[in-house]
Amino acid sequence: QNVFNNEKGLEFLMRWLILLFMFFGVMINFADKSILGFAAEPIMKEFNLSYLQWGIVGSSFFWLFSIAGVLGGAWSDRIGTKKALSILLFSWTVLQFGAFAISGLPLLILYRVLLGVGEGPHGPISMSQLSKWFHPNSRGLALSIFNGGAIVGAVVFAPLFVVLIEDFGWRGAFASTGILSIVWAVLWMWLGKEKPAKVDWDEPIPTQSKFKWSDVSSTIFSRSCLLSLFLGFSAFGGLAWTSVFQPLYFGQILGLTNKQIGLASVAVGVGGLIISIVILRFSDYLFKKSQSYYTSRVVVGGISLIVAALGYLLSTIAQSNLLILGLFVLSAGCVATIVSIVPQIMIKLFPSRRGFGISLGTSFQNIAGIIGPIVIGLLINLAGPNKVLGFHYALFYIAGLMLLAGLLFILFCRPDDTVAEAAHPTENAVSL
Repeated sequence: QNVFNNEKGLEFLMRWLILLFMFFGVMINFADKSILGFAAEPIMKEFNLSYLQWGIVGSSFFWLFSIAGVLGGAWSDRIGTKKALSILLFSWTVLQFGAFAISGLPLLILYRVLLGVGEGPHGPISMSQLSKWFHPNSRGLALSIFNGGAIVGAVVFAPLFVVLIEDFGWRGAFASTGILSIVWAVLWMWLGKEKPAKVDWDEPIPTQSKFKWSDVSSTIFSRSCLLSLFLGFSAFGGLAWTSVFQPLYFGQILGLTNKQIGLASVAVGVGGLIISIVILRFSDYLFKKSQSYYTSRVVVGGISLIVAALGYLLSTIAQSNLLILGLFVLSAGCVATIVSIVPQIMIKLFPSRRGFGISLGTSFQNIAGIIGPIVIGLLINLAGPNKVLGFHYALFYIAGLMLLAGLLFILFCRPDDTVAEAAHPTENAVSL
């Protein structure tokens, strides 16, 4: 029977339309984040900024990002993900056009803080939306495609950003992403749908009841949850590097031209996306066979972060630009895998509060966005005129954190056991 002529077929098409919307939404989100890195040279020159000041600018985006993410996730559970996403995308348009009012460092920081508030809830709300439409067996693929939009927005648009910044200035380039936001929001309000009429898997659909701390507090402080948060925090150090400092590294350390910086960023993004999809498909395969979150998500996620750390470490001793680029591609792909692994574990831990659970995970990750750019900027400054050594210090910091998190995650994170204990607290208390 023709797929267009039955209810199940239409639902299948809507599922992939929803994923397409989420892909382009996160693409715009990360374009907003990463365009700052490509505008680093002209902004630093215009406002006479040091590396530490530039690190503060990069950090400021995340000052309220995490708080906004947690509150926004809980808010979306109450009003619905479709409405919440519409409001967020409209707000981005207003903020990006506000870039024309920036005349100095204080206003630049204020702009980034406000943009962080507007974009903080987007990732968790989008993942919550996807979790309503995709079976747990296929969420790894769905989230890898979703996070592919982040990579496209962060780096594949790089050549376009370079041209826009050169031709229209960095303010005009910022405003261009605001146009994309409003187009997305209008189409989403017209075509988007909150959730399917019914699902064919046994899993709670997120509630829209009043949020209660007592419902989530014990899970938040469980070992599995805390280690998942630390894993995401450590992985985000790599994303902070990519979006804020990697273009500077390509230009000032590797000696690439603006055009080459854009192409190198595309290579990191596309290569990383492919690696991430392959790893996550393998993770889905393991889950289908074992139905174990430890085997399919924890082991895969921990090993991925360890490999990412080794890639960054080896880049500091590599002797050719091509090899360094290849190592960055490997690390970027492994880091992108973590961005998809952590939300799946948070969904497992908070099945009826997905918006809150995912936002808790992603928002805690983004605390690294506050700390990372400042630490990196400080480390580069500490090396004085030896910029190569300063950037290597930064890579050592990122890699060390990743190694520690990956090892602890594999050794001690057990989300399957945590959920079982939460479901039968009395039995477990007696057995103890």
